[in-house]
Amino acid sequence: MTNYSDIKYPAAAASTTTYADMPALVAATGMSIGDQALVTALNKLFMYTGSGWFLIATMTNGSPTAITGASATYTLATDGTATTITAVSTDPEGFALTWSYAVTTGSLGSTATVSQVDNVFTITPSTDSANAGTFGITFSVTDGATGAVNAVSAFTLGFGPPNVSITEVSASTQLQFGEAVASSDTHFAVGVPRGNIGASVSSQNAGNIYLRTINGTAVTGFDPLFPLDQTNANFGRSVALSATHLAVGADSVGQVKLYNLTSATPIFTKNEGAYFGHKVNLSPAGNYLAAGNYNYSSNTGRVYIYAAKTFTDSGGTSRTQGDLIHTLTGSSGSRFGWDISMTDTKILIGARTDGSYGKAYLYNLIDGSQVTAGVWPLAGVSPATNFGQRVALSDDYASISDSRPDSGAMTIVRMSDNTTLRTQTGTGKNGTAIIGAYVYGSDNLFDSGGLTDNGRLRAFKLSDGVEYTLANHWPSVGTQTGDQLGTTLHGQGGTLIAGATRHVPAASGWSNAGKVQVYS
Repeated sequence: MTNYSDIKYPAAAASTTTYADMPALVAATGMSIGDQALVTALNKLFMYTGSGWFLIATMTNGSPTAITGASATYTLATDGTATTITAVSTDPEGFALTWSYAVTTGSLGSTATVSQVDNVFTITPSTDSANAGTFGITFSVTDGATGAVNAVSAFTLGFGPPNVSITEVSASTQLQFGEAVASSDTHFAVGVPRGNIGASVSSQNAGNIYLRTINGTAVTGFDPLFPLDQTNANFGRSVALSATHLAVGADSVGQVKLYNLTSATPIFTKNEGAYFGHKVNLSPAGNYLAAGNYNYSSNTGRVYIYAAKTFTDSGGTSRTQGDLIHTLTGSSGSRFGWDISMTDTKILIGARTDGSYGKAYLYNLIDGSQVTAGVWPLAGVSPATNFGQRVALSDDYASISDSRPDSGAMTIVRMSDNTTLRTQTGTGKNGTAIIGAYVYGSDNLFDSGGLTDNGRLRAFKLSDGVEYTLANHWPSVGTQTGDQLGTTLHGQGGTLIAGATRHVPAASGWSNAGKVQVYS
């Protein structure tokens, strides 16, 4: 039954009052049951029950998720074909997102144009070689309430192989400087597994690595780095670089170490037995670290794939830095993992004694599944020997080299339809690399220019196989008899690096000191 007093004097409606902080809320008077209070300093909402204030909600508005779909580096096509980037991010509360971009390094000039439709960005390059250049774009997304989330990509438009060579000669007491090499757009690394700088007298072949900026400036703590004071540790047997990290293998002790580019203290160390770390590789964006052990289970071979940093993959799975994501294992006696190359989504693995002539295998990094479309897995055919001993992978092409007579050969695969384009003979025995529109091959024992075993690098257009030549630059040959330029070879972004492990520096005359040549 309704009371007369309830009709004549209805209860006051509950109200919401805003307070700056908790002391202001505590000091409040005159509240009625059901009143609400918003404390702005805490982003918290309270309700008054008659006996006190009770928390009913903590208000949050999370930032959009990290941007995916934009790689760290892009090489633009010289035929004017546009590069389309579909950036992906979501808002935790479901609010609409606003996308934008800015050129934050270099300048577009006439190198390229950029158009945008929401989260899809189209970069259309020039076809004029006079407009070659580099620039960086920062892609941004915001929900309008929180700060912007950013991703940065570097773009290169080049119409020929890099022609400027910076020659780095080792310390006069090093042995075969350049036995392992890696490059990025900003740094290069050199492994010297036989090095002894910093080691005890008894610790021979302990190993060193050097890290330099692309202009040759030594990075503090890495000139050289020497973490293993033990005989035959062979630290620096393999090296790899991404935009943010350095990986180093010491296969004789079965170790792989990961470093930031600014600190000589390892982020983590992995141990998987002898020959683990014979080869290491980092995906360009730095999400994945792969380490090979070709000797696993009596030369069966295995490749281990780790999270090089904490990230969420394109399938939505969260990865924590250091986690083992996949283990991939070859067939008996195949030496699976002899060489490794990665993009941000796939890994190419060489198994040089698989079958009669060797094989190359392709896998997806997200789920570890093997690609079996088209030519994959790709088997070598006569007269190839050790097919898969060197591999290189880009988003558009793969190159698999073998050591057949007369300097070896490189088999080129187009990734868009997984078909073999050609076998490029006369180079590639010791190394293969892909930068932009060109594939590179090396033969360290080639006799050139009247010299013996000075070695040679060659460059070929990926689309048609035509060799690139330029006086005094390409082909690039060793400067001394016995230099063995091209013993090692690596390319990434716009930079190529090659080792000449038997070079003798004029100043010291130290036999087999070695050097590297950086083409940028």
